[in-house]
Amino acid sequence: MGLSKGVETALSVTLTLATLAVALIMVEGRLRPRRASGSVTRVEKIDDWRAKSGSVALRLSDSASSVQIDVFTDFECPFCRILDSVLVKLEHEHDGNISRSVIHFPLPMHKSAMKASQAFDCAARQQKAAAMSDILFKSQQYLGVISIDSLAREVGVPDGERFAACLNDAETLKRIREGSELAERLQLTGTPVVVINGWLLDPASPAAVGRAVKNALAGKTPNS
Repeated sequence: MGLSKGVETALSVTLTLATLAVALIMVEGRLRPRRASGSVTRVEKIDDWRAKSGSVALRLSDSASSVQIDVFTDFECPFCRILDSVLVKLEHEHDGNISRSVIHFPLPMHKSAMKASQAFDCAARQQKAAAMSDILFKSQQYLGVISIDSLAREVGVPDGERFAACLNDAETLKRIREGSELAERLQLTGTPVVVINGWLLDPASPAAVGRAVKNALAGKTPNS
């Protein structure tokens, strides 16, 4: 006995939805930023790291600390937000011994990441790097709709006109581009990735970073 027209239509719709769901899962798997797993797959000493990163690393804290952590960051990346909270905690626990910097690496699949990088760069020029980083991560799910100018006001950027003019100026765009180019030269394919005292950890899971920081604080190499 043949199926009724209504049943045939329902089956057709169900199969179509199932096909779309599989396709979306496959696309998500290809395009999603690589998740920071529990283990580090690559630990590597980067020669002349300070020379390579000097023009692109924007400080979040005192650069004179014994443990210097540079983070390749996409402010729309959820794993970057998780790692940032871990690093903030470590910095507070070891006050004065850890300093952090951000290197721009906005990934193309994140529509608001570039805008967030511009906002961070321009806030950093007015000594509001840490405050802007904090609010960008806290507002992560609203980056597509929230006003960057309103975030600048909330963190107390002193000169709003200067901030607005800075967003698309050549220096800002150059630093973001050069951060991404450095990431490409290092063959990074996702975020977050950290460099601790010149040692690259890729991917940068909270557990792996915690161990590496502990080693660095003890005067050892992060991969000890």
